[in-house]
Amino acid sequence: IFHCYFDFDVVPSAGNGGFAAGRGDLTQPEYLIGVDVDGRLAVVFSYVSMGDRLHNTDSYSTNEEKACNYQRLIQFVVNTIVFALTQEGSITHRVMETIK
Repeated sequence: IFHCYFDFDVVPSAGNGGFAAGRGDLTQPEYLIGVDVDGRLAVVFSYVSMGDRLHNTDSYSTNEEKACNYQRLIQFVVNTIVFALTQEGSITHRVMETIK
């Protein structure tokens, strides 16, 4: 997922806020959790509130932070979709096999 189309070394930051906002004792771990089914990645969980940040851009502290983080989050979503469509055994692979 980190290098399917755009390159990432770490999970993109969702900025301040999210489910732990305002609670100094809680932080959001910046990593992904994957669930494998029969050796294939089936589900990806993230604690960095990516979905919240994609539709609620007012929560960024500055316009610069909004532009930078929003673009990187969109790129990471693109990577996730590209990965899902191109991994071995995906629906896309099965459809392409019938076309050949």
